[in-house]
Amino acid sequence: YTLEANDMRFSGTGLNTGRIWTNDGAVVTFNPIGTNNNFTALTVQARFGDDAITVTPIANIPIAVSGGDPTGSDSVLVNGTVATDTITFTPIPATDDAATVLVNALGLVTITTTESVHIVGRGGNDTLNVATPAATTSTVVLTPGATVDAGSVQVDSLVPMTFNNLGATGRLTVTDPTAADGDRLVYNGTQASDVFTLPHGVVPAPSIALNSQIGVGTTAVENYTLRGLGGDDTFNITPPL
Repeated sequence: YTLEANDMRFSGTGLNTGRIWTNDGAVVTFNPIGTNNNFTALTVQARFGDDAITVTPIANIPIAVSGGDPTGSDSVLVNGTVATDTITFTPIPATDDAATVLVNALGLVTITTTESVHIVGRGGNDTLNVATPAATTSTVVLTPGATVDAGSVQVDSLVPMTFNNLGATGRLTVTDPTAADGDRLVYNGTQASDVFTLPHGVVPAPSIALNSQIGVGTTAVENYTLRGLGGDDTFNITPPL
């Protein structure tokens, strides 16, 4: 691709088929008939510029995305489906610009040299799982967004992730693959008067409800910090969490 800022899009249209286009250029369709399973992987190298890359995962085709230089301004948006999805976001340790995103059993999206990741659930009441690094004491900061199914997540100093359109009854989960390593979830409130409720009324404990935001559940996260911020806040805590 080019040495300038690009708007790059990749979309699956069926089993082992899809479309690719950059900026206002021509749309390239690969395997349009869908009978030749001759695409086994897709690699995207955005190269230079402040690139915005949109990926819709494709069945049976892993997608590797490299934002390239400069290392401070590339973004990747990953779409879910209109159905109820399970989406797993895994930031890669030992770097601050890499992650993987898995939507259901579609091809894995591997992201490198990219400074922000955005996940769009497409409204199917999805579960978005944030997987923290194994055998590491991690701090996960969750900040609610402008809608009930939107927000941002920062795992340590790894690549930041934002999300939206999971659906009003979707949920966010934070999962640590190794127990007893002292992980912490920090849940920021808003500048208004907030109500935190632990555990959540629907999401299995340990879990958190904040106002009408989607529920948050955790696995092997040992500590919670609830930040009320502005407003006259209420904390309803019923052990066990």
